[in-house]
Amino acid sequence: MHGTPTTLLLTALLLLAAAPPAAQGSAISLGMDAEGASQQVDLSLTRNPVQGPCMPKKIVSAGGGGGGSLGLSGLDGGSGGIEICRKMEWNTTYNKNLLSYDTKSFESFHYIGTWQPLIEMGCSPSIERLLCSLVVPICNQRKGDVSGNVYILQPCKELCEHARAGCASIMKEYGFPWPFHCDDFNSGIKEGETEYTGMCVPPELGVAGPVQPAQSPGNSGVYPKQQPANTTASRTSLAPSFVCPSKLAMKRDIGYSFLGQPDCSAPCRQVLFTQPNYRLARYWIGAWSAVCFLSSLFTFFTYLVDSSRFKYPERPIIILSTCYVFISGTFLVGFFAQGRVSCNSHDTRSDSAFAVVTQSISNGKCTLSFIVLYYFLMASSLWWVVLSFTWFLAAGLKWSQEAIERKAVLFHLLAWVTPLVQTILVLFFQGIEGDDVSGTCFTGILNVQYTLYFLLLPLSAFLLIGFVFLMCGFVSMCRVRHFIKKSGDRTDKLEKLMMRIGIFSLFYMVPAVVLIACFAYEHTYRATWHRNWWRDHCHNYHTSSGANSCIQLRRDAAAAAAYREGDSPEAGVHPSANFYVFLLRYFVTLAVGVTSSFWLWSRKTLASWRHVICHVTSSAAQPKHNPPPPPASSVPSSRGKAVPVHGTARTPAYV
Repeated sequence: MHGTPTTLLLTALLLLAAAPPAAQGSAISLGMDAEGASQQVDLSLTRNPVQGPCMPKKIVSAGGGGGGSLGLSGLDGGSGGIEICRKMEWNTTYNKNLLSYDTKSFESFHYIGTWQPLIEMGCSPSIERLLCSLVVPICNQRKGDVSGNVYILQPCKELCEHARAGCASIMKEYGFPWPFHCDDFNSGIKEGETEYTGMCVPPELGVAGPVQPAQSPGNSGVYPKQQPANTTASRTSLAPSFVCPSKLAMKRDIGYSFLGQPDCSAPCRQVLFTQPNYRLARYWIGAWSAVCFLSSLFTFFTYLVDSSRFKYPERPIIILSTCYVFISGTFLVGFFAQGRVSCNSHDTRSDSAFAVVTQSISNGKCTLSFIVLYYFLMASSLWWVVLSFTWFLAAGLKWSQEAIERKAVLFHLLAWVTPLVQTILVLFFQGIEGDDVSGTCFTGILNVQYTLYFLLLPLSAFLLIGFVFLMCGFVSMCRVRHFIKKSGDRTDKLEKLMMRIGIFSLFYMVPAVVLIACFAYEHTYRATWHRNWWRDHCHNYHTSSGANSCIQLRRDAAAAAAYREGDSPEAGVHPSANFYVFLLRYFVTLAVGVTSSFWLWSRKTLASWRHVICHVTSSAAQPKHNPPPPPASSVPSSRGKAVPVHGTARTPAYV
């Protein structure tokens, strides 16, 4: 079949409405509304034993006798029809089906063929099973029965409801009602029990739970028992399957992975948001990167102008702010690169025409972007720890500036070597991943385990340690303030210092806490976002030969919807990424570089820059070349010899 999915669906549903009516007699109506012919299902075959024998299902699948049989390839030139029933686990069927057609007749093949486009859309994990149980019904002969009679199984009510939950809404969109009345089928679970009776065709494995390998004596020869749809086992099997399409395939063994599949990557700027949102995020990040870069650069140059002002414990603020010069600079590079760093359309691609998210260490630009961004982000967090610790030494343990200065080498080793080790670990595990939102490379973008171990845990630990030292220092400063007040001295300067420390700490800790919360949000839901995106866009990447994987995704979604009332972990809930949370995440990442300059907001900073500006302007006002020296004159020395002296204003000097 050819054409768009919508055209195929309309064609299929029109064919379905025009299908030959079933025989009357003991058939019951399963209730199509006025917009379509009623579909008749003959359940009389399933109420009592019928005269055998059963016939092998493979005879039906191969075509063969019976008036007008078409086989597998005779319907619309395709491979539809009864072929979809080959994979069903039963091996025998009856020569007459529940639609009152000859099982091998043209009508049987044609009926399933009209559903083929809807099946390929994967609207329900149970639609194929329901149709096959009607057109190619299960035929069994019970053990010990020598009468020659056989038993035909009807679909379970639960199977019909599963199929209806996924497909009825799609049919309704095009004006067609659901053609089967599920209440007319027998329930597969007796009241008060938790297993299917085996007297009807239950929902398939993975939708309603695993099939029991053994059959009980009372169920022998009918159908193996299954767990019901509300069991815990069934609710843990809703993870969508994923088969990497050729458009996303990478060269082997270069460290790429997507949705658990190696040698595969995510498409660039397509998974999380719409294209307008990606553009807005790019300009949002670019604007704040520029503000952070200028603010951090101002802090750094202020230190160079008057470095004597910034002794320990204040100096870590300057180094922390300097880290954000590199962080914001990396984001600016990502902004101007427009995805050429975070996305890969050549080098390692088997399909160079399609851009995917860069991963591992195969791309030098991406690796460099990651090293700078990750290293200085971790370094800034550690300099926050050093800052809090030195405040504690000064306020709590009464260390002098000189004593703290003598430990500066240890502080630098801690704050620069630790991030280096962390960065090497990420490189070792090839945890580099392109961030197609910001245009940079980072870690924890596709693999949520990297988010946990390389981001959440270290950032949380650094923030907590710094907070503990900060609180200890504040407690000590409060004691000192109380002692000074008790002695009658003024505490204005101490209180001003405490206020500045408190405000700066808030400016650092609030963005840091929000950043950790955003990473936790991504760690919790990112895998689900990726699965849901693939479920909704699979058909854009697979050709018709890969339709089965897309069908499986639709099955998983329909299964989740069917468990909506059963408190399933993903019961019909398909969360997508919140765009505003991501905007917040990038803002707080860069906000510390802006707020760290708060410590410099003072008259001393203005005075320092005023002095520099005056010095530069006064130097510029002086002539570029000195005037030539005046001619030399001679003055008598004490010994009667003339001594040359430059200028005429100088007082004579005698040796």
